[in-house]
Amino acid sequence: MGSALNSVFGGGGVDIGSLLSTAVGVAFPPAGIAMGVCNMLNQCVGDAVNQAVGQLTKGGGMPSFLQDPIREMVDEMTKGMKQGNDPECDEAAQQGYGKDVRDLQEDLSRSICDRASQEICDEEGTGGGKGGGSWLVALAKAMGGVAGKHASKLQELSGKMDQAASAKSGGGSDADKAKAADEFTKAQSEFQAESQLFGMLQNSFSNALKTIGEGLTTMARKG
Repeated sequence: MGSALNSVFGGGGVDIGSLLSTAVGVAFPPAGIAMGVCNMLNQCVGDAVNQAVGQLTKGGGMPSFLQDPIREMVDEMTKGMKQGNDPECDEAAQQGYGKDVRDLQEDLSRSICDRASQEICDEEGTGGGKGGGSWLVALAKAMGGVAGKHASKLQELSGKMDQAASAKSGGGSDADKAKAADEFTKAQSEFQAESQLFGMLQNSFSNALKTIGEGLTTMARKG
C-alpha cells in the first residue's frame, strides 16, 4: 500500500497516464486524487471494523447483540468523515488504487479481529467479562496495535534515511554517493507516504472508537 500511496503523497506526484487508460489526456489534480484516496481509506477503516465485528460475533465470542448497533455507528461515522470531491477524481482514485485499499481493508480486518480476540481472551483469563465496555477496550488495543505497526515502519524508514544521508556525505566514491542519494530519495518518498497513511489511520481509528464508545454508553443508559 505504501508504494501505491507513494505517487499520491510522495514527491513524484500522480502519473495520470498510467493511472487511467480510459481517461487519457484528462487532467486530474493530485490534490483531488489524494482526497479520493483519503475518502477511500476512511471507508476502508470503517468497513474493516465492521468486517472484524462480524467475524468476532460469529467465532470470537463477541456478543451478537453488539453487531448491528456497532455497524450502524461506524457507518454513520464514515459518512460524516467523507470530504466533498470531484466525482471524476474519486473515480480515478478508485480505479488507480482501489485494489490496494481493498487489500489494506482485508489486512486491517484480520489484524483487528485477531488482536481483539487475543485481548478479550487475556481479559477473561484474569476475570474480565464480555460486556460492551470490555470489547471496546479490546478493539481500542487492537487498533492501537495496527497503528503501531505503521509507526515502526516510520522508524525503520527514518533509520534508512539517516544511513543514506551519512553515506551520501561521507568519503566514498562518486558512484557510492550517487547510490546513497538515490536510496535516500526513495526512503524519503516512502516515509512521506507512510506518514500520510499513519495519520489517516490514526484519525479514522480515533473517530471510530469515539463513535462506538459514545454509542455503547447511550445503549447502556437506555438499557
